[in-house]
Amino acid sequence: MEGVKCAVNALRRDIDYTLLYVLTEHGIYESYKRIFREDLERIEALVGDVDSEKKAARRIFLGPLCAYMREQGLTVRAVVREGHAAEEILDEVREGHYDIVMLGGARSSQRRDCSVGSTVTQ
Repeated sequence: MEGVKCAVNALRRDIDYTLLYVLTEHGIYESYKRIFREDLERIEALVGDVDSEKKAARRIFLGPLCAYMREQGLTVRAVVREGHAAEEILDEVREGHYDIVMLGGARSSQRRDCSVGSTVTQ
């Protein structure tokens, strides 16, 4: 989190930020959700949001960072999308009319430099 804190401290305070997390599709459950999407949407309309994966991603991955950014005086919102990462990022950029987009990803190394990864090159 130390690297994140340094990055957040360098951000401008006079613009709004959006943090995007993409749940990628994997396995049988995801296939089921694609095949029966209309049924699931009807269920959601009747009983409310049943998509716990998105809620969990928002709470676990985006919540702490959004809270920290707000503590630092930044305006931030969290967005969770589901699908192919490159496609979902592009869709969000088109729909959100953003001025600038910065991409980051999970890495196990301690390197602090910028690099172009598989999602960026797509």
